[in-house]
Amino acid sequence: MSILPADKVDFHAQPLVADLIISSDSVHPILGMDLYGPNQENDFSAKTNKKPQSNQHTELPKSAFTWLAEEQTYQCPEGHRLEFAKKQTQARVDHTIVLSLYVCPPEHCQACPRQSACTRTPQKGRSVSRMENEELLDALRERMNTLEAKALYKQRSRTVELNFADMKEHRGMRRFHCRGPRRVSAEIGAVVLVHNLLSVDAYCQPDPDDQPTRTEALQTPCVA
Repeated sequence: MSILPADKVDFHAQPLVADLIISSDSVHPILGMDLYGPNQENDFSAKTNKKPQSNQHTELPKSAFTWLAEEQTYQCPEGHRLEFAKKQTQARVDHTIVLSLYVCPPEHCQACPRQSACTRTPQKGRSVSRMENEELLDALRERMNTLEAKALYKQRSRTVELNFADMKEHRGMRRFHCRGPRRVSAEIGAVVLVHNLLSVDAYCQPDPDDQPTRTEALQTPCVA
């Protein structure tokens, strides 16, 4: 599912709570809203018990390197500056991201006491990549460490997650009942249409008691 187009909905600059954020493209300012959601770290670290990816062979994660905004480079845990090497693109499922590659001079890596945990090729130097607009992800991480952000994110259980539960339990959407992109799109589109009509109908119903919790119980609209 995705966010409704900007010209279709008036969000009134409300916070936007997402399920998982893995790229800086997802964090671009949308209608002036603040985005809240967990950010998936791609780095593997034995301390965090994360499963290593096929192209990762280090125990020292990227998060151990400090980004120096004024110098536009990284500083390694031993205090050495990395040097900009090149820009490269990486294909994702539905878009392409631009990465800047920074490399630590080999002479530092070869004499580094953390060499075994940092890189398997000290003769080439440890490399760290940075996505375009990654400063937005850095700001997101800082924002998600606040008590306000954690409290706001908990609201997903009675808003967004409630949508998924309703579709699975009451609309039979634990699996698709057809094959092919066009049929699947039509099926989920029909389910979302029904969901939104029911949400609008519930919102328009008179509420004589005017209970403050009523708006919290309403399911949030969504699109396929």
